[in-house]
Amino acid sequence: METTAASWSSKRGPPKRLFLCDNHCYLPPVPSEKAVAQLQRHKQAGFDLVFLNLGDAGRTLEQIVRMAAFLRDWLARNADGYALVGDVESVRQANASGRLAVAFDVEGLVCVGDQLSVIPLLADLGVRWAALVYNRRNLIGYGCHDPDDQGLTPFGKRVVEAMDRAGIIKCCSHAGYRTALEIIESGEKPSMFSHSNPRALVDHQRNIPDGLIKACARRGGLIGINGIALFLGCPKASPGVIVEHIDYVAQLVGCDHVGLGFDFGYTDGLQPQMDLADSYYWPPGNGYEKPVHSIAPDEAIEGILAGLDRLGYGAGDIDQICGGNLLRLGDEVWSGA
Repeated sequence: METTAASWSSKRGPPKRLFLCDNHCYLPPVPSEKAVAQLQRHKQAGFDLVFLNLGDAGRTLEQIVRMAAFLRDWLARNADGYALVGDVESVRQANASGRLAVAFDVEGLVCVGDQLSVIPLLADLGVRWAALVYNRRNLIGYGCHDPDDQGLTPFGKRVVEAMDRAGIIKCCSHAGYRTALEIIESGEKPSMFSHSNPRALVDHQRNIPDGLIKACARRGGLIGINGIALFLGCPKASPGVIVEHIDYVAQLVGCDHVGLGFDFGYTDGLQPQMDLADSYYWPPGNGYEKPVHSIAPDEAIEGILAGLDRLGYGAGDIDQICGGNLLRLGDEVWSGA
């Protein structure tokens, strides 16, 4: 495979260059040169764009800013192979020069506190999508593990407006049903589930019901399929199971609303992210006590392409699923911010 676009051959047509995007990759909670250097695995596997996580609800604003500063410095020092991007045009420019495009994400906007002006600051740092809630309630809304989801707070509605203005895609992964639905329906611009799987296939609170999938697609959003085994409903993640989840969502709402969000961690030998988090965000009884297994994007992508091909998906649909849909969403949300 090439380093700037996957060179892929279908059984039904000539080789095609695909745009590949991983919606979500996480790093250790402290800056690690060794961990971020593993981005070369995405690059060598043919990915064109990857979103690196700056932190979740357990991180303070200072920690998130420090992580952004570290990553921006690393990307600047490795500018021959990587580029920090802010819009679709800069993604294309990076790819044309043989570089992997990189943007940032944040999970759970606890770092915002009650200060809306933090949101454009995050955009200036390179954040291009953010999950408003992370499993548990905050000042914005409620999480998927909260027993009583009362939806967006008045402040949360202002956050939705601020994110649309700042050009940050609103992510509903980790949010409760009502909160997610209100994020989707109240914003002027489309939202997404960056890394969530259908609950119809695996009944876990972190997965999303058909109603949310349909609502997100109806507003022009997308659902990025997660590569963590717990949410795939298997002891070990594999390309075949990921394809089953892709196919379910595509059959439900169409190929234009599916993406990839592997949720794979370059952890530098540290414990998986769930083990580092406290039991408040990862409550007992939900399978988090077991070792976390997620498949590396570079190990999965060829199997995913082959699996979609076997199911009869055309090259155009596969291109959309593997990254084109995220570019379309980015073009709508990031432009003019």
